[in-house]
Amino acid sequence: MVTQLPTGEMEFRVFVPGARRVQLVGSFTQWQTHPVSMRHQGGGWWVFRAEIKQGDHEFFYTIDGWRRLPDYAAHGVRCDEQGRWISGLYVPAAAACATDELLAA
Repeated sequence: MVTQLPTGEMEFRVFVPGARRVQLVGSFTQWQTHPVSMRHQGGGWWVFRAEIKQGDHEFFYTIDGWRRLPDYAAHGVRCDEQGRWISGLYVPAAAACATDELLAA
């Protein structure tokens, strides 16, 4: 799942129990050129946070260096030219509200 934090950062979370390594690969990482390693948070959860440029992007997770996993809880999926699922991501402008305003609601 992907959420935009009040800071404007995007947080990627994926549940992959038993994985030894999870990487995030996408249009914003130049695909396989610069995949980013996700941090194991315990209980099977892996997390990565980053500022990502506003607009439309695509991505998937790589598990243990070979298995691809789309994020069906992201902003849509599509089938690529090789018949593999790729997740969509839309990054809106950073949240303009202050965190304390969100808590007061």
